[in-house]
Amino acid sequence: MATISNGTGLTPPADGLLFPAACMGDLAHVLWSKLEGGQLHHKGQVEVVSSLELDGRKIFNDLLWVSML
Repeated sequence: MATISNGTGLTPPADGLLFPAACMGDLAHVLWSKLEGGQLHHKGQVEVVSSLELDGRKIFNDLLWVSML
């Protein structure tokens, strides 16, 4: 994510990446700042989404299939 951050001008959160769990349909809601109702620390943040919930359950309609194309 350092390369993405450097190339885009997006910045990481001060306390590290969150890896929020998100399916395709949730991306638009999860990847907003907390002030705007999302989970990110600040607007313009670089982040990685997880295909697993914290308890290890697989997210339905996750992004993993994209990497298998």
